[in-house]
Amino acid sequence: MRKGKILGVNALEGRGFIQDENDQIIAFCLESLDRRLQIHDSVLFEIALTRYGLTAINLKPPIKYLMTLSNGDKIICVSGSPKINKSSALAFRN
Repeated sequence: MRKGKILGVNALEGRGFIQDENDQIIAFCLESLDRRLQIHDSVLFEIALTRYGLTAINLKPPIKYLMTLSNGDKIICVSGSPKINKSSALAFRN
């Protein structure tokens, strides 16, 4: 899955645009937009070749969850983010 941010939507055209982590602008169909998502929200998505060209599909918000480490520290993890190793987890200590 790729990560990006919703830049805007055009209801008349029935599509919107996402800017991914590589600053690439990718179109998506409003039908694939989860109603919980709004402009400037972070999203996870996949890319498919459609009749309109490369298009973002399966848009969904990142899932956040709380993880407790063996030493009792808690960290917030977000789906789609890089795997967390011990050294990077220490940066999130309470």
